[in-house]
Amino acid sequence: MQNLSLSYGKVAAAIFFLYLGISIWLISSGVITDILLLIAGLLVLIGVWTITYGFTMSQKDVVFWLANGAFITLISASIFAFRLTEQISISIAVLFIGVGLLIIAFMLKR
Repeated sequence: MQNLSLSYGKVAAAIFFLYLGISIWLISSGVITDILLLIAGLLVLIGVWTITYGFTMSQKDVVFWLANGAFITLISASIFAFRLTEQISISIAVLFIGVGLLIIAFMLKR
């Protein structure tokens, strides 16, 4: 049996192309018309994959993968907050609060 090796880039590319196809289908059918929500959805998927990769497949630089995944997911949360409230200040506040919590979490980890 052949050894299955999943690299970060291959899976991220697969996620991107699958999501792009689904997004085109959703926009074409009129189900979703907001491009920002689709971009935020892609960022959530890539962020979650980055965190998963950090936890499961990265033997080194785990903090790097977790921090990057969490930051990508925070950007997505900020976009979602903007689309829900239509206020850039709330969007920025969500991002700053999340970054602050990440800093505290990584300081407590050490």
